[in-house]
Amino acid sequence: MQQRNRRLAIFLGSSLLAMLGFLAACSTDNGTTPLPGQTGTDSGRDSSKGDDEEPDDEDGGDTPKDGGTPDCAAGPKLRSNDKGFFCAFFTRDASAADASANAGGNRNCGHDETCCNPGRGADGEFPASFCAATPRNTKGGNNGQTECAAQATANGTTWVATNSTTWECNDKNSCGAGETCCLYTWADAGPNDKVNLGPLQGNNDVPKECNALQSFKQGGTRCATACATDEIQLCSLTDDNCSGNQKCTPFSGLFRDLGACRQ
Repeated sequence: MQQRNRRLAIFLGSSLLAMLGFLAACSTDNGTTPLPGQTGTDSGRDSSKGDDEEPDDEDGGDTPKDGGTPDCAAGPKLRSNDKGFFCAFFTRDASAADASANAGGNRNCGHDETCCNPGRGADGEFPASFCAATPRNTKGGNNGQTECAAQATANGTTWVATNSTTWECNDKNSCGAGETCCLYTWADAGPNDKVNLGPLQGNNDVPKECNALQSFKQGGTRCATACATDEIQLCSLTDDNCSGNQKCTPFSGLFRDLGACRQ
């Protein structure tokens, strides 16, 4: 009888120890699969980055974590246009050496050229952009549209005027003596729509604290003795022509960096 009770006690004791071991194992994270209530998200740390790193900002990095100066390196910048000016969607066929001598780069138009960006064609595609020959003393008015239309075929492309943009300059370096460079309103904009500057959109690499700007309703640039009241006077590192309390301020102007005189 005593032997049977002893065996029963040993059996019950062994069972109890096994159960306690099982419960202890279930309460321990094995380092690969967190248990409920023990996930990395609860602790505010990303386990893939290490426990000593701060969690990512919820707003995508717009606000500096330490409250310091935001990183604005990806935002619009003032440029130097002394050798030529950038022409979006264009790459010069000439050698790099020739391009550098003529316009300061193989994606630039020279001072005696106009950057021509055709509108979308009937096939839904945009014809190739090009630089039209336009001496500085002939620029101004609607000359950009006229010359782009006249020279498209010779440049192996087609001119689609609807929704097109023409760029005679990025600052006064590409204009005649005594003239400045003006950003004007898109020809197909509504009667009450005017070219204007507003907060940069669609670029998550530029924090909101940078106050980066872009232009809207722009039709291109023209050379003129003075910009109209509804146009934006341009400037640059090599043409800081702003007066009074105005400051040359960078902005994004249809895939190119420009500068505007503004308070």
